[in-house]
Amino acid sequence: MSEENNLCIKKCGFFGTAENMNMCSICYKKYMEKQSLAEKVAKKAKGKEESEAVGKKAEESEKGGYIEKEEGKMEEEVTECRCFNCNKRCRMGVSFKCRCDHVFCSKHRYPEEHNCSFDHKTFGRQSLAKNNPLIKGSKIDKL
Repeated sequence: MSEENNLCIKKCGFFGTAENMNMCSICYKKYMEKQSLAEKVAKKAKGKEESEAVGKKAEESEKGGYIEKEEGKMEEEVTECRCFNCNKRCRMGVSFKCRCDHVFCSKHRYPEEHNCSFDHKTFGRQSLAKNNPLIKGSKIDKL
């Protein structure tokens, strides 16, 4: 009978079970979320320490102007998605990357709309010349 009347140790008014450390299911779920969050924070702290050490090693071994970026910075660049022209926040499915290496919203995605610095006409001509070589027929000796 004592197992049936065990109230939650968090004093929320619900009944707790021994499997959930004498907590009700709601309080136990919140407790587990806090535990997993604490573990994630601890892992991130370890990751930051390791990435700082990697960053210092990369700075020391700089060769030819090439420095390896930290993993944290690379993630920030990926998550931040704003139009280069109007600074509007874009969702990942709605953003467009131009050949001038900038990200644009749906309004400024065309080269005419954002005054693109990339020469599309010359690029198109070069790709056509490369992909479609001139075919000359073999010459026949005339009699």
